[in-house]
Amino acid sequence: MPTWTLSSATRGTSSISTFLPKFLAGKSYVYEIYLYGVSDATTAVFTVAIIHEDSSAATFNYVATSKSNYYLEPKLRLYEFLITGVITVGLLDVAIAINVVQDSGDTSTKPLTLSGRMYSTLVGSIGNL
Repeated sequence: MPTWTLSSATRGTSSISTFLPKFLAGKSYVYEIYLYGVSDATTAVFTVAIIHEDSSAATFNYVATSKSNYYLEPKLRLYEFLITGVITVGLLDVAIAINVVQDSGDTSTKPLTLSGRMYSTLVGSIGNL
């Protein structure tokens, strides 16, 4: 996943990743995204959302953690997000992107640099239990 940055003094500002590789038409997938960000903003709060390229609704959950970074690292804080989701693709291939939103303007002078990895599994179908 390419690296991107969130930097703003405005509360509620977001930054969207590039679109990730496409999910194939007519298929269903389960995916996990391990997203992490580093910043010197030690009191910042963030939320994430998944955006579908075709504007269809995303089905996902996430867990966020924030902790002090290892003392030899160049940034003070490590923000981690584990995002899990499902997608059933219609007639056209669809890519997804990650939208990270800050609760405060803490990143204007202390940018959040984001990166991560995504894993997906092709499944037979997605249903409710």
